[in-house]
Amino acid sequence: MTGNSRYLDLESIHSVMKYELKPGTSSSFYLKQGDHILPERISLKNYSGTYVGKASEKEIKGTYKKNEAGYYYAMNHRNIHTRIYTNSAYPGIYGHGEIDRRFRIYDLLIFESTNQCRTDFTIHHFKGLALPEYQETVFAYVSKYIKKQKSDKLTSARE
Repeated sequence: MTGNSRYLDLESIHSVMKYELKPGTSSSFYLKQGDHILPERISLKNYSGTYVGKASEKEIKGTYKKNEAGYYYAMNHRNIHTRIYTNSAYPGIYGHGEIDRRFRIYDLLIFESTNQCRTDFTIHHFKGLALPEYQETVFAYVSKYIKKQKSDKLTSARE
């Protein structure tokens, strides 16, 4: 850990959202559970651009409806976007993205999926922690969180 990352209270700033694929579509995902931080509908597509130095496979885009609430509603004409970068060092973590460097927000999104984001995924949101000095700490936290969630499900299934 570098800097003040060892003193972060990640649990208090951790929000979770679960998205599922809309039947009959290939890239429209709807919020099924969790906090209304991102738009209710986001699209997940293959990333078609290039970015020097990082491997990006996917990107998400979304637009808040006019009557929809959300953390980034007032930013960028109600539009959100991020590329998703893979991180194979942490099992269970599909990748991560950032909202939104252009506006100096630096919020980290970590994507969890057991199916390569084909039918559903979970997004872990951390305000202000997309800067490189925090990422390893947050990845380790989410990795432990995922393991604990799986363990808790197994325990409750046995009871």
